Amino acid sequence: MTPESALKTADQHCNDGLWQQALTTLHQALGNRRNKGNNAMMERLMVALIDICVKNNNTVALRENLQNFRNLFQHASMPLLESVFKYLIKENNKILAEIEKKEGSERITLLMSDDTTNSV
Repeated sequence: MTPESALKTADQHCNDGLWQQALTTLHQALGNRRNKGNNAMMERLMVALIDICVKNNNTVALRENLQNFRNLFQHASMPLLESVFKYLIKENNKILAEIEKKEGSERITLLMSDDTTNSV
């Protein structure tokens, strides 16, 4: 499957509410080594995958796909990795700002402290 058709298929799945199928489609396209040379398209695939995971609060799929993406491109294209991680940080900051607006800064502090105790 070409990256363009994977994006189109994933978009159709998202419109139909089939989030897991969209994630699977994007994951398969990212894992296809024939697509590895097209950095702009790989970035679009990863950004779409990040958006889907963020909207559905699916941190497990996001973490797994980020690890795979990093393994594929850590030696081939550091600027691509940098742009994807910058996008992820930007999305994370948006979510934190929304939580802070709704719940207050105390809630963010509580969430951060709970996160560190659960990961140990």
